Amino acid sequence: MEPEEEKVNIRKSLLSQIHHMELLWKEKLYADVTFIVQKEEIPAHRIILLKSFYFQDILQQDTIAHDKTAKVEISDISPPSFKAILEYIYFGKVIFTQSLALDLVIQADKYFLPNLKEDCESYLSAQLNITNFLDFIKAAKVAESGNLENQLVGFLIKNLEKINQEVDLHLIPQDLFVKAMRKMKLIQFFNKNIS
Repeated sequence: MEPEEEKVNIRKSLLSQIHHMELLWKEKLYADVTFIVQKEEIPAHRIILLKSFYFQDILQQDTIAHDKTAKVEISDISPPSFKAILEYIYFGKVIFTQSLALDLVIQADKYFLPNLKEDCESYLSAQLNITNFLDFIKAAKVAESGNLENQLVGFLIKNLEKINQEVDLHLIPQDLFVKAMRKMKLIQFFNKNIS
C-alpha cells in the first residue's frame, strides 16, 4: 500500500470512529449508566467514561459495577456543565460559552481533566475584557488557575488606567496588584538595563 493511500485509509477509519462516537453520544445507543444531575437524567457509556479517573472510581464501586442499569446521582454541578464534561471525555473538545468555561475551569480539577482546564483557560484568556475582569478573577482564584491569573495580571498592567476608571479597585484582590507591580518592575528593569 502506498503511503498516501494509507493516510487516506487512516483518515477514513478515524472519521468512521468519530461518527460512531457521535451516534453513541447523541442517540444514547447502548448507554449502560445514567447520571442524575439536578433531576435531569443523562445517559452515558461506562466503557468510554473509564478513560477518566474520576469516573473510574464511581463506576467501579460494587453497587454500580454489577448493576447493568445503574443510576448515579451527581449533586454539585449543573446539567449543562456535566454534559460538557462528558462531551470532553467522549470527543476531547467542548464548544464553550463564557459562562460554561467559567464553570468548567473550576470543575475540571474535580473531574481530573487537566487538558479541559487548559482549554478553558485559553478560551477565557481570549475573552478577557473590562466587563468580565472581576468574574474571571473570582474563577481564577476558586480554580487555582495560575495560567488564568497570569493573564489577568498582564491585562491589569496593560489596562490599569481604564480599569481604574471602570472597576472598583477594592474588589481586586491585593495579591493580584502585588504580582502586577512585581511584573511591572521587572519590565522596567529589563527595559532600562537592556536598552
